[in-house]
Parts: sequence; C-alpha cells; structure tokens
Amino acid sequence: MTDYSQKASEYPMGKPNEPVGRILVALFDRQIAEADDLGRTESSRQAPPRFTYLRYNSECSLMWLDLQHQLWLSTLNGRLHTTVLPNEVNSILDIACGTGAWALAMTHSRPSTQVIAFDLTPPNIKPPPNLQFVKADAEKPWPFGQFSFIHGRMITSGIHDWPRLLARCWDHLEPGGWLELLDVCHPYRLEEDPTADSDPSPFIQFGDITERCWSSSGLDFRASTKHIERLRDLGFMDLDEEEFKWPLGEWPVTQHERRMGAFTLENFNRFLNTAAVNLLQHNADLDEQEARNIVANVQKDVAENSSTRHFYLTIARKPVEV
Repeated sequence: MTDYSQKASEYPMGKPNEPVGRILVALFDRQIAEADDLGRTESSRQAPPRFTYLRYNSECSLMWLDLQHQLWLSTLNGRLHTTVLPNEVNSILDIACGTGAWALAMTHSRPSTQVIAFDLTPPNIKPPPNLQFVKADAEKPWPFGQFSFIHGRMITSGIHDWPRLLARCWDHLEPGGWLELLDVCHPYRLEEDPTADSDPSPFIQFGDITERCWSSSGLDFRASTKHIERLRDLGFMDLDEEEFKWPLGEWPVTQHERRMGAFTLENFNRFLNTAAVNLLQHNADLDEQEARNIVANVQKDVAENSSTRHFYLTIARKPVEV
C-alpha cells in the first residue's frame, strides 16, 4: 500500500518557478511497463465492460491522479482553490477525492478546519485528525450534513446527472457557503484555429470520437459550459467562471506554460496508455486493432506536430457563493 500522506508532503506544492511533478513523472515511467503488461494479460482473459465512468484503482492510475493534482497546482499558480475563503472555515467537503492529495493539502493549510473527502474507492491511509475519508457515491444521497465549502475537481468522468449533483451541492452547503468546480471541457482545440471541429488532425478527431464515446455512456464532457445557468436556476449568487488552456507539449513561450504543457502531455499520454483503447473498443464498437491504430496515430500526431500546431485542452473553474 502506498503511503500517500507521506508522498504528498514530499512533493513540491506548486510554486510558479519550481519544477513540480518531475518526481511523479519518473515514478510513472518506472511503473508503466508493469501496468501495461498487466493490462495485456487481463485483456487476453476477457473483454473489459463498457465504460460508464472512469475508476482509478491500480497503482499506476493513482499516480496518474497525483500527477493531475500537480498539474492543477501549476495551473492555479500554487493555489489549492480560486475561491477567496475567510481565515476561519468550519468545514470542507471534497467530492470524488481520488488519492486524497487535495484534501490532505487543505488539512495541512487549514489545520483547524474539518475536511471530509469521499470517493467510491477512498485512499487507504491514516488521515490527520481533521480529515475523514469516506466511501460514498457522488450520484447517490450523501451521508453528510452541510459544509462551508464544497470542492469538486475532474469529476466529469463519473457524473451522469449534473442537475441532480448541483442540487445536492446546494442542499449540503451552509448559508453563505461556497462551491468550486474545476474540470476539463471538450472539444480538443488548436491554438491556430480554436473553432476547427473538422480539422483532419488525428488529435482533434480523437477528441470528437471520445466525446461521443462518453456521451453514449451518459457522460457530458461539456457540462461545465452549462454550470452557470444551472447554478443560477438553483439560486446560487455571485457566479464566476474562467477558462484556462492546458497546452499539450512544451510549445508555449513562458517557462511556466511550458511546464504545464509537459504535465498535460504526460497526463494525456497516461490516458492513451491506460484507458483509450478499451474506451474506443467498447464504446465505439471498434475491434482492438482499430482502436490501437487510432491511439497510435494520435500519439504520432501529438509527438510530431504539437510544437507547430499548438494543441491544447480547455479547462474551466466555477467558484460560486450561495
């Protein structure tokens, strides 16, 4: 069992000029071969089920989530959230906490605040006194009371009913509380032409195919574009939204953006290596070789053309106040 509490304390906390994530990338490289071998063995035994949401149970997948944590820290210039919170916050809820890296960091920065972090497979570690990990499903009634601040990050791959989830956030927020949601939003884009949906690039076409795959399983990877209207209808006030770009590769000008590009490329490649083939095979009705060919073409396209065509992913954050 990996001691993620110790590991989180060893990682840099995302200061703008620090090379955060380099240790994570190295750990990924050491473990990916074993994970790939396991994946090939398992796939030879039986076909994986149709994707209805992504779950992260393997060691390699958990390391992938920790890499995403460092990527978000870099995106937000070392901040754990963009919502301006008062010095004293009674309680915090973290939806679908993954490895617990964000929740652990929050308890470290706010030792007097009680934090509850839940997931279908919560981390198996001993948390600090002000943190509780709970096994729970975000799409079923939550076994909690109300909170001062609710946080959700990269949860689109597990949410099938966004109106119900947002209503649940409303019910579990204290009067005057805050909600912050951060996620990736389709479609994939080119810096040179952000509206190019029909671009022949395998990367752009892969984004379109995967979005249709997610949609066939009831997942909406453009949900963040609908949050403001849905939250307003629920009665939320002081709504704010902002989009960031995750460059794919080290093509940007500034050192900080190049580092983010390296993180994003590593994160994207982990998705290609661990989940993409099964997603295409079982949600796009492709045989294994067809799926592998598509993934190989995407990897080749990104490796050869990202520095000139400037691929990027769009992310959004939505801090709101009741």
